[in-house]
Amino acid sequence: MKQIILILTLIFLTSSCSNDDKKLDTSNIVGTWKHYEEYDNFKWNKVKDSYTYTFNANGTFKSTRFTECIKGKYSVVSDKLTLDYDCDEFTTQVESPAGTFIENYKLEKGYIYLSPTYKSCFEGCGSKFKKISD
Repeated sequence: MKQIILILTLIFLTSSCSNDDKKLDTSNIVGTWKHYEEYDNFKWNKVKDSYTYTFNANGTFKSTRFTECIKGKYSVVSDKLTLDYDCDEFTTQVESPAGTFIENYKLEKGYIYLSPTYKSCFEGCGSKFKKISD
């Protein structure tokens, strides 16, 4: 009898898990975030020329990062943030596909940490963003 209860419990637990568990609650990302620090040479350094991302609840964003294109769509799956800029033929020549940036993503203690998946950083690299408005 104990074995049957154990088996039924395991079946219930495994069936209640789904691929949706990998999707993050992105409600905390909504708002305007300012590029605050850059990770380089094994330490965090304040940035002088910062930019912003404004993430909307409907999956769209605006950014001051590039002057050639300022808007697009975003999604968060697992620990990846995908920024898909909406401008035809926009590229910086480092991302693939053109206009789509996939970043390693972490939201922790009120900061967003992003690190690029589209370039190699031997000593580590990343960007830290601070929320400046909802």
